[in-house]
Amino acid sequence: MQHNASRKANAAGNTPALPMLTNAAEQLTQVAQAMAQKLNAEVAFLSDDAKEIEQCTALVTSTFLEREPLTTALLAGGVSAELNPSLHAFSKVVVEEAAKGGLTVVVKVHDEVKAVCIVTPYESVHGPSEALPGLEPVFDVLDRLGIAYDKHCAASGGKVRMDKTIDLPLAATAQDFQGKNAAEMAMFLGVMKAKAQGFTHCIAKATSNSAAVLAKNGFELLAEVDYKMYTFQGMKPFEKIPNFKSAKLMYRSLANFDAPGLKTRTVPKL
Repeated sequence: MQHNASRKANAAGNTPALPMLTNAAEQLTQVAQAMAQKLNAEVAFLSDDAKEIEQCTALVTSTFLEREPLTTALLAGGVSAELNPSLHAFSKVVVEEAAKGGLTVVVKVHDEVKAVCIVTPYESVHGPSEALPGLEPVFDVLDRLGIAYDKHCAASGGKVRMDKTIDLPLAATAQDFQGKNAAEMAMFLGVMKAKAQGFTHCIAKATSNSAAVLAKNGFELLAEVDYKMYTFQGMKPFEKIPNFKSAKLMYRSLANFDAPGLKTRTVPKL
């Protein structure tokens, strides 16, 4: 899950689409067809179709309200009156920005969106410019992870570049489509296309069990924010989150995207 409203961000339009090699395009088509057959669904890249954007926004919003640990923790704290419209506004901007990049994958059955995995150039996803009441602690956690990645890029001596990095802000799957690994397959397809366009690294800010899925796909843990230790304005809004201990910054090179997991390193606490 990604937010960059409080940090300098590049608009999606500032990242030019790079040409894809013909063989890469053919490979993407084959993978998409195999996914569609396995899921018995339509698999495509998110377009600017109003209905598709509306359905993706609704699915992402419902995920925030029902299953995302950070936002459900805030809801449990009694801020639902202001949180609901903020989540919808944030979801709408994220989906609309993603539609511009051509990397986000949607899975549909009978013209209804069942899963979406948002894939976007790093820093191109950001919240509305106006305040989003109730979400400040969430954005603070995500910003801490973003700053950790910025530092990682700066320390790499040019080997890891932000403008060559893609981000996986979030994935959402409808309740009646759970258990099919649709979002994971969609992630693979979106990252494949990004790699074909010249992107070299990928990050994700994992707040729940998505960290395990990413690790299985070769992602490395760079930094994390401990839920029990985290404080915001003197409070600990996430200390009672069950099952998950931290929000994790996951990262990997795309040099061998289908290779096994990468070597881990000491993870700084933020």
